[in-house]
This record gives sequence, C-alpha cells and structure tokens, in this order.
Amino acid sequence: MAVIQKLRKSFGKSFLQTPLPDLVEIQYNSYRDFLQADVAPENRKNIGLQNVFKSMFPIKDYAGIADLEFIEYTSDVEQLINFAAPIRIACSRKRFIPFTLVSNVSYT
Repeated sequence: MAVIQKLRKSFGKSFLQTPLPDLVEIQYNSYRDFLQADVAPENRKNIGLQNVFKSMFPIKDYAGIADLEFIEYTSDVEQLINFAAPIRIACSRKRFIPFTLVSNVSYT
C-alpha cells in the first residue's frame, strides 16, 4: 500500500508584519464624525446626520397649508460610552393661511 503524505498548512503563526488597527477606535471615530456633536450647529458640514436631516426637510402636507423646516439638531453626547444618545431636533413650523403667513418655532 502506498503512503500518501498530506501537506499541512499551519495557520498558528501570524505572517502579518504590520499591527492590526484598533477597530473599536475606527468605529468610535466614524460615529463621532457622523454626529458632529462637538461642532457648533451653524458650523456643521453637510455630512452625516446633518445631511440626512437636510435631505428630508422641508416636510409639506398634502393640502399645502403647512411646512415643517429643519433648523438644527442637538445631541446629549458628552461622553461616548455607548451609542445610545437622545437627539433633539429644532424645527420651524409654517402655516399658510390665505393672505397671511404664520410661523412658529417648535423644539421636539
């Protein structure tokens, strides 16, 4: 009977010469850039959550009587321990009545 030798490949040793990046830090930085919580609302770039809200608003009703416009958002992220942080949106509600324009600012 012929003996067949099998070639074994060892995956026990690492062949990487460069260290692996800290994947948690990459995710943390990405989330921080998405929120832009450390940037003043008037200085935010049109990326991340700012871009999401700018693309969604203004919201108009079907009758054309009222508009809801996005002003700014704030986040209570002081220390990013986890990714659960409440976000508050400031909106401007405009109601169109024939020959008049009524405007209210509401914070929700």
